[in-house]
Amino acid sequence: MIGPQGEPLTPHIRVEVERGKVSIVQQRPPVLSALVGTSVDAALRLVPTLLPVCGQAQGVAARRAVAAAAGRSGEPANVGRRLWREQALAAAWRCCVDWADLLGEARGMEELSAIYRSQDDSTCAASLAGLVPGLGELHDLDQLLDWCRAGGCLPARVVRRALRCERPLGAARCVAGSELTDIARQVFRSAAFDPLSPWPSALEVGPLAMARDPLILELQENLGATIAARFLAQVLDMRRISTTLSSPSADDRETNTWPAGDGTGIGRAITARGPVYHRVSLQGEALDMVADWRVLAPTDWHFSAHGPVLAGLSALEDPQDMRLLVTAYDPCTAWSLHGDAGEGRDSA
Repeated sequence: MIGPQGEPLTPHIRVEVERGKVSIVQQRPPVLSALVGTSVDAALRLVPTLLPVCGQAQGVAARRAVAAAAGRSGEPANVGRRLWREQALAAAWRCCVDWADLLGEARGMEELSAIYRSQDDSTCAASLAGLVPGLGELHDLDQLLDWCRAGGCLPARVVRRALRCERPLGAARCVAGSELTDIARQVFRSAAFDPLSPWPSALEVGPLAMARDPLILELQENLGATIAARFLAQVLDMRRISTTLSSPSADDRETNTWPAGDGTGIGRAITARGPVYHRVSLQGEALDMVADWRVLAPTDWHFSAHGPVLAGLSALEDPQDMRLLVTAYDPCTAWSLHGDAGEGRDSA
């Protein structure tokens, strides 16, 4: 899709492999420029439309950033539960669609539809847990690997395929929590801010880094920088999402707003792919107009020029392993593989 000035409007990540050299070309239209000069209320209405993937989290991070910039506190009730529900839907899509496509199998649209249609959180949680049967009974890494080797569900089959790729990929530093927030705040302050290349070294910020399930720490220690570790972290994060969503309290009680002074604030919300940060600068006597708006999402860290995906792809030769690696980092936009590795169809 092309805009009125000839600019591309459809986000896409193109992986090029030529004579063994890998490059990542990102088509990421500057949609946030449309927010500058608008009223805060109009901008907040536009954010989920401009950034529809994990739109609930994008909207929450945006409102938190605006609140921090304006010096306000408090937010609507049940925000945390809504975010967990969106994570459940994103994890289900990843499992039923992306992983099915990866293995060349029929998509699990019936299972996915059941989760999207679920009328309450407990039903949604149970349906998500049904995609990984028996996972809730596992307590150590050996049991988890046995579950993968013997399991018939699609996630177990994806991990079995990933376990066959044993080539070391180079370690990315797992960063989460306050450390990632400190880095994000530093990146946002830079006059040369570039979301397509935010940091000069490889950082991992997704499920493996967040380590929201206790077994993920064992993955980090024992499997290291492997494709299988990323898939297993996503599988275990499904367990965490399901368990949390089925509990009476699923609100987000962490600090998620940071005033930065001079009408500027930062807000964070958690997605199934990792944290998303919004930085908003306001202007006007009532601080009701947008002067600047910046966003950092998990895909920005992972697919940058210095990110772990490029480093990992450069260590691989098999196109199927390359597709495994990209899928393991779960980009929030369509992507395709081209060149020596073969022409790959777009994947969502």
